[in-house]
Amino acid sequence: NLLLDTAGHVIHIDFGFVFGIAPGGNFSLELNTPFKLTEEMIDVMDGVRSSLFSEFVTLFCCGFLALQAHTNTFVTLIEITSKGSTFNAFEGKNCDEIIAKFERRMCAGKGKEETISTVLDVIKEATSSYGTKQYDYFQYMSQGIAQ
Repeated sequence: NLLLDTAGHVIHIDFGFVFGIAPGGNFSLELNTPFKLTEEMIDVMDGVRSSLFSEFVTLFCCGFLALQAHTNTFVTLIEITSKGSTFNAFEGKNCDEIIAKFERRMCAGKGKEETISTVLDVIKEATSSYGTKQYDYFQYMSQGIAQ
Protein backbone atom coordinates (compact mmCIF):
# COMPACT_ATOMS: atom_id res chain seq x y z
CA ASN A 1 0.00 0.00 0.00
CA LEU A 2 2.86 2.36 -0.75
CA LEU A 3 3.26 4.60 -3.77
CA LEU A 4 6.64 6.04 -4.75
CA ASP A 5 6.33 9.15 -6.90
CA THR A 6 8.86 10.45 -9.44
CA ALA A 7 10.37 12.80 -6.83
CA GLY A 8 11.04 9.90 -4.46
CA HIS A 9 8.22 10.67 -2.02
CA VAL A 10 6.63 7.70 -0.28
CA ILE A 11 2.83 7.97 -0.15
CA HIS A 12 0.55 5.62 1.76
CA ILE A 13 -2.38 4.48 -0.32
CA ASP A 14 -5.09 2.01 0.44
CA PHE A 15 -7.34 1.35 -2.53
CA GLY A 16 -9.28 -1.28 -0.60
CA PHE A 17 -10.20 1.29 2.03
CA VAL A 18 -11.24 3.78 -0.69
CA PHE A 19 -13.71 1.18 -1.98
CA GLY A 20 -15.00 0.19 1.46
CA ILE A 21 -12.79 -2.81 2.19
CA ALA A 22 -10.98 -2.81 5.52
CA PRO A 23 -9.17 -5.46 7.54
CA GLY A 24 -11.75 -7.56 9.33
CA GLY A 25 -14.42 -7.24 6.63
CA ASN A 26 -17.86 -6.37 7.99
CA PHE A 27 -16.55 -6.59 11.56
CA SER A 28 -13.85 -4.00 10.89
CA LEU A 29 -13.44 -1.19 13.36
CA GLU A 30 -11.93 0.91 10.57
CA LEU A 31 -15.01 0.97 8.36
CA ASN A 32 -16.59 3.51 10.71
CA THR A 33 -13.48 5.68 10.50
CA PRO A 34 -13.36 8.24 7.68
CA PHE A 35 -9.54 8.20 7.70
CA LYS A 36 -6.84 7.47 10.24
CA LEU A 37 -5.98 10.49 12.33
CA THR A 38 -4.52 9.37 15.64
CA GLU A 39 -4.02 11.32 18.83
CA GLU A 40 -0.27 11.10 18.20
CA MET A 41 -0.68 12.73 14.78
CA ILE A 42 -2.70 15.52 16.37
CA ASP A 43 -0.12 15.90 19.15
CA VAL A 44 2.67 16.29 16.57
CA MET A 45 0.67 19.19 15.13
CA ASP A 46 0.39 20.70 18.66
CA GLY A 47 -3.29 19.91 19.05
CA VAL A 48 -6.50 20.76 17.24
CA ARG A 49 -6.32 24.44 18.19
CA SER A 50 -2.82 24.95 16.75
CA SER A 51 -1.76 26.75 13.59
CA LEU A 52 -0.23 23.47 12.34
CA PHE A 53 -3.55 21.66 12.66
CA SER A 54 -5.27 24.59 10.96
CA GLU A 55 -2.77 24.27 8.10
CA PHE A 56 -3.45 20.52 7.95
CA VAL A 57 -7.20 21.21 7.65
CA THR A 58 -6.63 23.79 4.91
CA LEU A 59 -4.36 21.47 2.94
CA PHE A 60 -6.74 18.53 3.43
CA CYS A 61 -9.65 20.59 2.06
CA CYS A 62 -7.56 21.84 -0.88
CA GLY A 63 -6.42 18.30 -1.64
CA PHE A 64 -9.96 16.98 -1.48
CA LEU A 65 -11.23 19.70 -3.81
CA ALA A 66 -8.41 18.90 -6.25
CA LEU A 67 -9.39 15.20 -6.21
CA GLN A 68 -13.07 16.04 -6.50
CA ALA A 69 -12.38 17.97 -9.71
CA HIS A 70 -11.27 14.67 -11.27
CA THR A 71 -14.12 12.48 -10.00
CA ASN A 72 -15.30 11.67 -13.52
CA THR A 73 -11.81 10.47 -14.49
CA PHE A 74 -11.67 8.26 -11.40
CA VAL A 75 -15.12 6.88 -12.18
CA THR A 76 -13.97 5.97 -15.68
CA LEU A 77 -10.92 4.20 -14.23
CA ILE A 78 -13.16 2.32 -11.79
CA GLU A 79 -15.47 1.26 -14.62
CA ILE A 80 -12.54 -0.02 -16.69
CA THR A 81 -10.77 -1.70 -13.77
CA SER A 82 -13.84 -3.35 -12.28
CA LYS A 83 -14.97 -5.23 -15.39
CA GLY A 84 -14.10 -8.90 -14.79
CA SER A 85 -11.69 -7.97 -12.01
CA THR A 86 -10.58 -10.44 -9.36
CA PHE A 87 -9.55 -7.56 -7.06
CA ASN A 88 -11.44 -7.89 -3.75
CA ALA A 89 -12.96 -4.44 -4.10
CA PHE A 90 -14.70 -5.46 -7.33
CA GLU A 91 -15.06 -9.24 -7.56
CA GLY A 92 -18.69 -10.30 -7.40
CA LYS A 93 -19.86 -6.77 -6.67
CA ASN A 94 -22.17 -4.43 -8.54
CA CYS A 95 -20.02 -1.82 -10.31
CA ASP A 96 -22.86 0.73 -10.31
CA GLU A 97 -23.13 0.50 -6.50
CA ILE A 98 -19.35 0.87 -6.10
CA ILE A 99 -19.38 3.96 -8.30
CA ALA A 100 -22.39 5.46 -6.50
CA LYS A 101 -20.66 5.04 -3.12
CA PHE A 102 -17.44 6.49 -4.53
CA GLU A 103 -19.27 9.50 -5.94
CA ARG A 104 -20.95 10.10 -2.57
CA ARG A 105 -17.56 9.95 -0.82
CA MET A 106 -16.19 12.42 -3.37
CA CYS A 107 -19.19 14.76 -2.85
CA ALA A 108 -19.91 14.63 -6.57
CA GLY A 109 -22.43 17.26 -7.57
CA LYS A 110 -21.83 19.37 -4.47
CA GLY A 111 -20.54 22.91 -4.71
CA LYS A 112 -17.32 24.11 -3.09
CA GLU A 113 -18.90 25.41 0.12
CA GLU A 114 -21.01 22.30 0.70
CA THR A 115 -18.02 20.07 -0.05
CA ILE A 116 -15.78 21.94 2.40
CA SER A 117 -18.49 21.71 5.06
CA THR A 118 -18.70 17.94 4.49
CA VAL A 119 -14.91 17.58 4.57
CA LEU A 120 -14.71 19.56 7.82
CA ASP A 121 -17.25 17.16 9.33
CA VAL A 122 -15.14 14.21 8.15
CA ILE A 123 -12.02 15.69 9.77
CA LYS A 124 -13.93 16.32 13.00
CA GLU A 125 -15.19 12.73 13.00
CA ALA A 126 -11.68 11.42 12.38
CA THR A 127 -10.25 13.35 15.34
CA SER A 128 -12.40 11.39 17.74
CA SER A 129 -12.75 8.07 15.94
CA TYR A 130 -13.40 5.17 18.29
CA GLY A 131 -12.55 2.77 15.46
CA THR A 132 -9.00 4.10 15.06
CA LYS A 133 -8.25 3.80 18.76
CA GLN A 134 -9.72 0.32 19.02
CA TYR A 135 -8.04 -0.94 15.83
CA ASP A 136 -4.64 0.32 17.02
CA TYR A 137 -5.20 -1.41 20.36
CA PHE A 138 -6.20 -4.61 18.55
CA GLN A 139 -3.04 -4.43 16.41
CA TYR A 140 -0.95 -3.91 19.53
CA MET A 141 -2.53 -6.81 21.42
CA SER A 142 -2.63 -9.29 18.53
CA GLN A 143 0.58 -8.50 16.71
CA GLY A 144 2.69 -6.40 19.05
CA ILE A 145 2.47 -3.40 16.74
CA ALA A 146 3.20 -0.36 18.90
CA GLN A 147 0.41 2.10 19.45
